[in-house]
Amino acid sequence: MGGEAKLKRIDAGSLAREVLAHASAARLSFLLERGVPVAALRDFARKHDLTIKGYRIDRAPAVKLAPAIAKSTGDQLEEACQLWIDSAVAAVDKSAAAPPAPASDTVSKAAHRLLERRLADAEKKVAKSEERIEKERARVDEMRQKRQAEVENQARLKAEIRELQKELKRARQGADRKPTDQSRQIHELERDLEALGEAEEGLRRLLALRDTRLRDAEGQIAELEELVPKGRRRKKPRLVVDAPRERFRVPYFTEAYYKTLVNKERVSVEKAMQAVFQFCVEGPAYPGLEVKQIEGQDLWSLRASLKLRVYFRMRADGDVDVLALADREDQRTTLRRLKER
Repeated sequence: MGGEAKLKRIDAGSLAREVLAHASAARLSFLLERGVPVAALRDFARKHDLTIKGYRIDRAPAVKLAPAIAKSTGDQLEEACQLWIDSAVAAVDKSAAAPPAPASDTVSKAAHRLLERRLADAEKKVAKSEERIEKERARVDEMRQKRQAEVENQARLKAEIRELQKELKRARQGADRKPTDQSRQIHELERDLEALGEAEEGLRRLLALRDTRLRDAEGQIAELEELVPKGRRRKKPRLVVDAPRERFRVPYFTEAYYKTLVNKERVSVEKAMQAVFQFCVEGPAYPGLEVKQIEGQDLWSLRASLKLRVYFRMRADGDVDVLALADREDQRTTLRRLKER
């Protein structure tokens, strides 16, 4: 109540003089903004026809109304100060009439806030624990899957080992049974027959290629003869019974060919060289060489022995590039290697 009496002894005129004497319009503006309800400020502005830039009076906030009212002068300024005093006295009366909050309520609120903080911390810890549990579960599931995969892989390996053991047993049993001379001879004859068939097929393709080239040449000759006057045409030469031998083909032994001679027996190398020079001297039709062209490639092969074949390429001038010496059974591997070059 002491505060209320003190406020009531404040005279509005003396407050107005104090504001004018110290040019403290900003101070009064602050007092009006913070201590007077916005509805009272709007009523004051309507009463004195004040204008607030950018706002209507019924929509203007206190922060805009207070500076405009604080700029008032004379009786209007005194009335504004009285408005603040009345608002301050009303606020003091209201606070004096309100009963003080019991200490027990304050303690209860503090305890409640403490419990809320502890509850929030506990909830965070529970969330982290749940996240950790989910990660551990995922890790356990992954370990179970890996374990199952390992079990399946182990079972597969055991099955493969059993199959390999069976094959090894069968191979040993087959090794104990020595093949008879007759079966070995039949096998060799079958291989020779297969080689002869391949050689025959190669010769047929070679003959067909030569026949095609011969017909093309004969057609070109006929066309050229038609262009020559009849009086100047030469007589056709008589047929010669003994055809001249083909010219000697020069063999060019590549570096790759010499690499294939490594670890080969001297007898095999000698037979390969003899076969190459027989081909270069006698041509592809020489018996026993079995010269043939590899299908789909520009590679050729000739027979050096029952198990060895020489691979070469034909040059444009008729000579040959000797590429490799390999076993007949390794033909696929050799062709694949030569094709990659």
